[in-house]
Amino acid sequence: MNRCCIPLFFICVITLCSCGQTKNKRWNEKTEAIVEKWSGEKMPLPDSMYIISFGTLDQYDITQKGNTLKVATFVDGSCSACMVNLAFWKDFMIKIYKERKDCRFYFFIDLPEYNTQENTNPLLEVGFECPWILDLGHSYFQKNEIYDPRLQTVLLNKNDEVILIGDPTLNEGLAQLYYDVICNYEN
Repeated sequence: MNRCCIPLFFICVITLCSCGQTKNKRWNEKTEAIVEKWSGEKMPLPDSMYIISFGTLDQYDITQKGNTLKVATFVDGSCSACMVNLAFWKDFMIKIYKERKDCRFYFFIDLPEYNTQENTNPLLEVGFECPWILDLGHSYFQKNEIYDPRLQTVLLNKNDEVILIGDPTLNEGLAQLYYDVICNYEN
């Protein structure tokens, strides 16, 4: 892992801890421990998961080779505030793709009301059409022991090593940090 990325983790922790929502000292300590634990560690994407894409449910290999960077985030499909944050992601993706074509976004979503028999897709109602990884039970982030929703977004390099951790929809400074790191990242 690039040595210059390690200080970015500490900037990430400071940014997360300075957020108005994180005044709790105990939460700050837990956040620091999680960020330290994952600094430069592998958090591989699953080889194969079910993808909801434009009203259909299919199984795909999501480990696209050749992508230098990957942003993986969890969206709780039963949380209206989480669904509102999709506007941020839509704008953020457009902004990133103008600068960098080799970054991929993976949206892990738990959709309790998704019906595989009827192919009903509530994601189409929010106007955010892209492939979604159906992750019933939050298995990806729980497997990696990241339970706090404020930390369920990660930036991974091509080797699936964690570069940044934290939800940029919650903090403008963290969103800018994600943007800067993604745009300036060198293999």
